Amino acid sequence: MNLIYFGSSEFSRVVLEGLCRMGFAPSLVVTKPDKPKGRGLQLTATEVSVLAESKKISVVKPNSLKEKSFIEKLRAESVDFFVVVDYGKIIPLEVLSLPNEFTLGLHPSLLPRYRGPAPIEYALLNGDQTTGLTIFKVNEKVDSGDIILQKQVVIDSNDDYHSLSRKLSNEGFQFIVEGLSKIKDGSYKLVKQAEARASFTFKFKKIDGQINWQKRAVDINNLVRAISGWPSAYTYHNGLLLKVIKSDVIKVTDEIGPPGGIVKIEPKGIYVTTGEDILRISRIQPQGKKVMDAWSFVCGHHLKVGMSF
Repeated sequence: MNLIYFGSSEFSRVVLEGLCRMGFAPSLVVTKPDKPKGRGLQLTATEVSVLAESKKISVVKPNSLKEKSFIEKLRAESVDFFVVVDYGKIIPLEVLSLPNEFTLGLHPSLLPRYRGPAPIEYALLNGDQTTGLTIFKVNEKVDSGDIILQKQVVIDSNDDYHSLSRKLSNEGFQFIVEGLSKIKDGSYKLVKQAEARASFTFKFKKIDGQINWQKRAVDINNLVRAISGWPSAYTYHNGLLLKVIKSDVIKVTDEIGPPGGIVKIEPKGIYVTTGEDILRISRIQPQGKKVMDAWSFVCGHHLKVGMSF
């Protein structure tokens, strides 16, 4: 069973690494072109590209998927499958039709829920208790192809973007192998997605991370969990930007004062009032500094009860 792999992100890298371990290494990897990154704007390869090159797998980084030379290269490979995992570009129909069998994708949600680029983030942001994985036949529309397999995955209360992404990607490569096997032996059927139940996700912008202390503590905590990868939830104290890395919710019944106020400080964290209940911040990252526990930040910046964010 031979295949070409399309992917770019860290999530996709984990899946590719798992496929290689299970004996399903692709003959070719397609990933996005190198991009300027960091303060020096140095050209940086995708996570998938770095892994593929370390395993001596050929890599192509087309600027356009409609380039004639690129399409001819794919056609010459004459593979059974294209496998698409968080590639980051819409693949044109001309490319999708090239494999001998068809192009299948792995999406970290139970489609048609959370189509688009941020399904893991949205599941956490909405406080979902379950999410899942979907293997589907890729078409020219975003995450809308017929479903081959689905699997439910539990979201733990302490999961954030990093832990949930790891959980889904570690299960994802095994799920792909299961899907490929079913397709190869014909023991599958294609199920159309229910368009009426479709929901969509969008990339987060920096401004989306700013904490509104008027919101409920549970909603702020979900934001912290959801965007711990990027852009991170953040607030300000005396003009200093502070990323909130880890938090939890403390239920209260008494009047707690105006939102954003610091009502308690102890080694376990900084207790902040919200529109409902209290958010306890346990891990924090001041602008330009490393992540630290909240108590260390308090000791270094003389934070006191009565101050506010």
